[in-house]
Amino acid sequence: MRRLFICIILIIVVLQLSSCTFGGRGILTFSDDKKVDAHFGQLTDAIKNKDKDAIKTIFSKQALEEAESIDESIEYLLTLIQGEIKSWKNENWGSDGVVENGKTVLTEIKSWYKVTTEKDEYLFFLLDYTKDIKNPDNVGLYTLRAIKEEDRETHFTYWQDMKIAGIYMPKE
Repeated sequence: MRRLFICIILIIVVLQLSSCTFGGRGILTFSDDKKVDAHFGQLTDAIKNKDKDAIKTIFSKQALEEAESIDESIEYLLTLIQGEIKSWKNENWGSDGVVENGKTVLTEIKSWYKVTTEKDEYLFFLLDYTKDIKNPDNVGLYTLRAIKEEDRETHFTYWQDMKIAGIYMPKE
């Protein structure tokens, strides 16, 4: 009876750990940080080159369909980032996923970056789907929020609240 109880407790602990992130790194996949960094590098290159089409190609088809005023929000992003990008750093990331019948059918990655230009510092939040077996149009960047570092308290919140299709543009 005691062994059964211990086995049940161990199963519960393993299930809890596998459904969350641990120490800022995802339990599901450990190589996703490289994918996310490569994606973010493409984004910063597109911003440096003021390449609106390249920014659009980073987003998933589904995000582009659901986003409000994607062209206007890309213009906002390019206007927001002032000066030449000098550096960027992945501050944190985490992954979640959906597993059905022992197979991963969806992988969602949330990442936070700090970008430094010659004029200012910025924070970025990205929500990326690297895998979606049921909806391939969902693969790609879904959410992008870029703000000045000084606006952290007013424009950065829980990731669930920042999950919108496309690029965040504050209401004025």
